[in-house]
Amino acid sequence: MYHTVGDDSEDDRIGEDEFRDVIAHIDRADVDVITATDLWESLPI
Repeated sequence: MYHTVGDDSEDDRIGEDEFRDVIAHIDRADVDVITATDLWESLPI
């Protein structure tokens, strides 16, 4: 998931408060979050 984080102007996809809510939800869910690079590097060659 990728979103521009900002002040809810027209160019931003998610405001700072909403971003904090997403992070809090991830923390409560106790899941591992990885980047696309992490995933790529974990693949066998």
